[in-house]
Amino acid sequence: MKKLFALLLVCILNLSNISASELEDFFEFTKNQDFDAAYLVASNFKDPELKHLLLSLVQLLINNTNDSKLIEIKDYDSEQVQFLKHLIFGYHYTYAKKQDNLKAFIRFSEALKLSDKIKNNVLSKTALIAILDIFSKEIFIGSKQYEPYLEQFIELKSDQTDDALIIIYSLVFFTKGDDDLDNVDGQYYN
Repeated sequence: MKKLFALLLVCILNLSNISASELEDFFEFTKNQDFDAAYLVASNFKDPELKHLLLSLVQLLINNTNDSKLIEIKDYDSEQVQFLKHLIFGYHYTYAKKQDNLKAFIRFSEALKLSDKIKNNVLSKTALIAILDIFSKEIFIGSKQYEPYLEQFIELKSDQTDDALIIIYSLVFFTKGDDDLDNVDGQYYN
């Protein structure tokens, strides 16, 4: 009986590692905007819920629209599934006809917290990209709010795509004004 339990545990751990690796591949492809490869990875997932969520997410990213139905986040969902659902919710708010960046930011922040809890750098970078993309379009977000997320992304960089994104996000960061309105003249006109 103990041997059977040990064998079952090893099988479950191996399956979760394969799933985590495939999940990381999916997000690497989406980061590089290779949506065909991301779609292919998502299509090959054996877990029907993960497969559905990943396919929904890649469709959101391809179409930049939220024509799919919202999903429900349940307490008993795995952390990876909760991460995906928060990401999907965030993009729903981002791509809505009446965009709600605050709600999107809250969802992406929840995804970031989960990725930190899971200790998965690929998932963390995915959530940070979503947050930095929102901040880059928000004119009322100052440099003080933007900087911690940019610094965290810089710490996680691992390839040339990350380097390119850091350049883009740094350019955006340097265009963000200080929150001190009295300092605006000094920043832009000296």
